[in-house]
Amino acid sequence: MSERSVEASRAVIQGFVTGALGCGCPAEVFRQIESSWPRVERTDPNYLRILIGGRLLIYAVEGSEGSSLLHWLPSLVERGRAERDAAAYNRFRLVLLMDGAADGRDEMEAAFARQAGDDGKAHLHFLPSGSAWHAVRSALESDFTTG
Repeated sequence: MSERSVEASRAVIQGFVTGALGCGCPAEVFRQIESSWPRVERTDPNYLRILIGGRLLIYAVEGSEGSSLLHWLPSLVERGRAERDAAAYNRFRLVLLMDGAADGRDEMEAAFARQAGDDGKAHLHFLPSGSAWHAVRSALESDFTTG
């Protein structure tokens, strides 16, 4: 991987985090980016774990239907918040990447609110799983994925 490739990938990821997710992270945190595809149990949902600057933890879940996401949402919120707290990260963002209309979105927002409570440092995002996400995923996997 070339330095130019890494910098281009970093710019794509930074644009996603500051644009689509609305994060006000300072530019210097994007010097450190890592990602992985963790799976604690074989039946766990497939999600991309992204850590930005040792401060922002993101779980991006793709390719699931609303009913499946609703089933996994409480455990993902619990896992993300626990990891954030244990490592003293600033924020946790759960990103649900969905095609088309977000069936069950209200139910998922309610489930997230029940699980997160009044945690102002945990956020839920619904985004399309289209070409913008594919560019981010490609950038992460080519230059920043550790496992």
